[in-house]
Parts: sequence; C-alpha cells; structure tokens
Amino acid sequence: MDIEELYRRYAAGERDFSGVDLSHANLNLAKVTFREDLEASQNDLSSINLMGANLYGSRLNAVNLRDARLDNANLGCTELQEADMRNANLAGACLNEANLIGADLKKANLRGADLREAALNNTDLRNADLSHALMNQVRLDSADLRNADLIEAELYEANLNNADLRGADLTGANLTGANLEDAILDGC
Repeated sequence: MDIEELYRRYAAGERDFSGVDLSHANLNLAKVTFREDLEASQNDLSSINLMGANLYGSRLNAVNLRDARLDNANLGCTELQEADMRNANLAGACLNEANLIGADLKKANLRGADLREAALNNTDLRNADLSHALMNQVRLDSADLRNADLIEAELYEANLNNADLRGADLTGANLTGANLEDAILDGC
C-alpha cells in the first residue's frame, strides 16, 4: 500500500491498518488526524511498520501501536496520550516534546531514543529498554519504570517525582539535577 492509498482508505472510514508496511514513508498525519474521541480499537495500527517515517506533530491519542516498528521515526511533538505501544520498537526514534501521558510502553524498545522534554507522566514503562536514551528535562511524574533498563540514559533535570523505579538499572545514568522526590528506588 502506498501513501495515497492509505489516505484514500482512511478518508473512506477505514481505521484498521494493522500489519501495513509503510517503512520510510513521509506521512503527514496532520492531513488524516486521528481524532481524540475515537476509541483505540478504531485506530488499530498494531504491528504496522513505520520505520523511519515522519509523523512529526501528529495526533495519535489512544491509537493502538502495539508491536509497531517505529525505529528511527520522527515523532517529535506528537500527541500519543493513552496510546497502546506495548512491545513497540522505538529504537533511535525522535520523541522530543511528545505527549505520552498515560501511554502503555511496557517492554517497548526505546534504546537511544530522543525523549528530551517529553511528557511521560503516569506512563507504564515496565521492562522498557531506555538505555542510552536522551531524556533531559523529561517529565516522568508517577511513571512506572519497574525493571526498566536505563543504562547510560541522560536524565539531566528529569522530573521523576513519585516514579516507581524498583528494579530499574540506572548504571551510568546521568541524574544531575533530577527531581527524585517521593520516587520509589528500592532495588534499583
């Protein structure tokens, strides 16, 4: 399927694009904005391949991106509140200033991702790979980071207030200026 076909099918009301390979596509989903009032089941992009795609500034709230390939994709300034991104591959992706509040990123691969100034409040990042991620000034208030891999992550001035970091690996992580007030640090 090419981009024009995706746009045509979306305009015709289709919402299930699971398994579609759009690797390296330059998608401008501002043209086909996923409205916030749609149920996640109506926005099923599970297992989609958007590796290297440009989704900058898109609105994908409550979308199902479980098992999606988004490695090296540009998701800067993207709205992904309440998105299901379990097991998604976001290695090397640009997510700076993205809104991921309440998203489910369990077991997601965010190795080397750029999450600077992103909002990840109340996000489930259990068992996620955030090693080598750029997370300067990221907001992780009340985030669940149990057993997350944060090896050599840049968390300069990150807000980890009330975050659950039990069992997280922070080996070599830069926590200079980070707010760890009321964070749970048992076994990390």
